[in-house]
Amino acid sequence: CSKDIVPITLSQIPIGIGLTPQLDNSLFKNKSIDLLTNDILILCTDGILECTNTTNEEYGEKRLLSIIKHNHTQTTEQIKQKLIQDVKEFT
Repeated sequence: CSKDIVPITLSQIPIGIGLTPQLDNSLFKNKSIDLLTNDILILCTDGILECTNTTNEEYGEKRLLSIIKHNHTQTTEQIKQKLIQDVKEFT
């Protein structure tokens, strides 16, 4: 059982940004990844990473990855709830 966290980075426009009938489909590329049994896929926006606390410190990727790493044996619902709780406590 691997506990590795493998970030998937995107080099295109994120989904939902500027979606109009005139948008050129060549801006988007398909990306495939193989998920194994018990793998967890976490989707996150900059809204979580860039939220700030009272001292203007950003939540950040390091904190997000820590929550995932410390809760990887939990269900996805439990991980989501831990993340929401941690973001609320941070901000």
